[in-house]
Amino acid sequence: MKPKDLASIIGYKFRSRALLEQAFVHPSFRYENADVAEDNQRLEFLGDAVLGLLAADALYRVCAQEAEGSLTQRRSQMTSGKALASVAREAGLGQYLKLGKGELRSGGATRQGNLADLLEALFGAAWLDGGPKAVQKMFAKLFVPRIPGPEHTDLARANPKGLLQELSQARWKQAPVYELEASSGPAHAQKFTVSVTLPDGSRWQGLGPGRQSAEVAAALLALDALDRGPHDS
Repeated sequence: MKPKDLASIIGYKFRSRALLEQAFVHPSFRYENADVAEDNQRLEFLGDAVLGLLAADALYRVCAQEAEGSLTQRRSQMTSGKALASVAREAGLGQYLKLGKGELRSGGATRQGNLADLLEALFGAAWLDGGPKAVQKMFAKLFVPRIPGPEHTDLARANPKGLLQELSQARWKQAPVYELEASSGPAHAQKFTVSVTLPDGSRWQGLGPGRQSAEVAAALLALDALDRGPHDS
């Protein structure tokens, strides 16, 4: 791996070769090599926070008319493991990942978790190497072209309950509470009613053929209401 070649891919040239190489050291490689002192886990921790801030800043500027709930959803999608792995995969970063023999044989260089961790570690390393300007350059190269325009407001909510919990924790430091209100119908065609209550006391009911689907329906209603503004209980 040549820093100059990698710089053309990620948009930033590292000054510290040691930091750059550490970002690509998977724990399994360190375990099998006694002379390797550190892997990329601590850098991953730092990079996770760095990416969250960069994503929030970019979305705040690009999607100027969107409410907090919508911005939270976008950030969650941008920084999900699946999204980060996709960015790393498209950039071809997996080929540089240093893996233990077993991890390598099992396809670790293409595994979603490993690629996402690698990208976070790379941002953590860049923060230590060059500060805000360094990570901003990388973000502009790797992420900004992927930010959907403000006209795409109907986001695909793959995990409504997770998104609602993230928003609730961020706003009130508490999780939403789901309760089964009712169930009816024969075993093969039951209908469930579930309510979700947020820490501010606002409450929505969702219907579905199963308890889980009813919880998802309730979470979607809550997210829609939070996008629109304060809910009148």
